[in-house]
Amino acid sequence: TRKNCNDTFCPNLTVTKELFIRKKRIKDYLYQNREVISEKFDNYRLLKEREYTFKNTIYFEKIYTGSFQGINIGGITTWVFEDENTYVITGLALNEEENSFLKYEGLLKEITFSFKEK
Repeated sequence: TRKNCNDTFCPNLTVTKELFIRKKRIKDYLYQNREVISEKFDNYRLLKEREYTFKNTIYFEKIYTGSFQGINIGGITTWVFEDENTYVITGLALNEEENSFLKYEGLLKEITFSFKEK
């Protein structure tokens, strides 16, 4: 989803589904994909990184800022390792200034926890 916007704060949310990653291989998968986000952005800065479990589902989260073609971006990417699926949920805030996107961190977590494929 993406909100129509011009020069002001502009959030969007992307969900992708990947092949099943067995729980014992999650750390290998994350290690291999560790640099993917940082390579896409200029001035990349990792703000937070953590792993947690909620209702028997493993989550790995990265919160970061950077820029792309002169546009400031704040992002929260969460990998959800659930049953037979791996989901990558990315919330990006375009035209981001001074980490203001972090006020939406709780909302993105709520969306992530409630996400189920239909």
